[in-house]
Amino acid sequence: MIQVYCKNTGTYGKYPDGTSLVQMLPDFQFERPFPIVSAKVNNVSQGLKFKVYQNKDIEFLDVRESSGMRVYCRSLCFLLCKAAADVFPDSKVYMEHPISGGYFGHLRREDDSPLTQADIDAVVARMKELVAADIPFHRYDVQTERAIKAFRKSGDKDKVKLLATSGEPYTDYYTLDDMADYYYGKLVPSTGYLTVWGLALYHDGFLLRVPSAEDPSRLEPFFDQPHTYEMFSENLKWNIIMGLSTVGDVNEAFQNGRARELIQVAEALQEKKIVQIAEEINRRYRTEDGDYLFSEYPMNWIRSGNQAQGNWEQWSSQDGAEDEYMKWRNEDACEIYPPNGEESPYNTQCMRAFKDPISQYESIVYGTWAPYVISSPYVF
Repeated sequence: MIQVYCKNTGTYGKYPDGTSLVQMLPDFQFERPFPIVSAKVNNVSQGLKFKVYQNKDIEFLDVRESSGMRVYCRSLCFLLCKAAADVFPDSKVYMEHPISGGYFGHLRREDDSPLTQADIDAVVARMKELVAADIPFHRYDVQTERAIKAFRKSGDKDKVKLLATSGEPYTDYYTLDDMADYYYGKLVPSTGYLTVWGLALYHDGFLLRVPSAEDPSRLEPFFDQPHTYEMFSENLKWNIIMGLSTVGDVNEAFQNGRARELIQVAEALQEKKIVQIAEEINRRYRTEDGDYLFSEYPMNWIRSGNQAQGNWEQWSSQDGAEDEYMKWRNEDACEIYPPNGEESPYNTQCMRAFKDPISQYESIVYGTWAPYVISSPYVF
């Protein structure tokens, strides 16, 4: 017999060796406003099918906990992939990145036809059928070579490359009905747990919507993020340029001695992006005559030391300068870190001038891009 301590109730229970968490759950009575989807066993995330062979501390989780949410989302992705394969046998699902309260992805078919609302509706209908059938997720822990053979047989080249470059002697993978897939984490016991989700067209792909962490009975609110989407799209293009579409591609490149090459290409792309940012700042803050907006403010005070002191003295001698300075200070917007680490009128004032007209680039000023922004025409 083994003894487990349930953190949810503060009580102990005794069970035969090999009892699973899902079998223990009914014996511990505690408030469950939402379904339990996973657990932490000695603070390590485990699925509910995990079998216990030694004394353990257990904490059952729902999707309000980050660990439980990840288990739910992984399982939801597998459900989507299975439904898409059933509806469109020649298709392949690519889960790209989290955005807008869900997960963005593409559904590619052999004829490369665009995704339509009718396609989405068909996949949603199949997903609902799979949930209603309450089909179990089965986990297999096998030698990696055996898993590679299984994925090679199903034509999943990405998984083959990933496992072949992992360096692990054993691998666990999951099946849902007749479909196999690999996940770096645990899944819920069956499709019947996946009751809250949504699927919608989004740009040139789909958005898989997930439950809210605050109220798992509802979907996470949708909020459009066009700029974030553009950045992710650009990142995908960069990956194509470097020939890296999956983690398996990265592993293979490193094993072939291409690490230095990839770093150099990535740095070149990053430098190009920095130049584009500087050019955009220049475009936004020039007048039609070519002059800089807010030119009456001493933007060059960003330089510290005697030159900044001289700039301050020169500007402060102008009519109305003192009143303007006090006005800015009273707005309580210049109380930020001075560039040379000490409080003085020209330091706080220059940072205020920088923060006001270019507030949307404030993070650039204090972050990675600072050297490039300082070298832009705004600071002369």
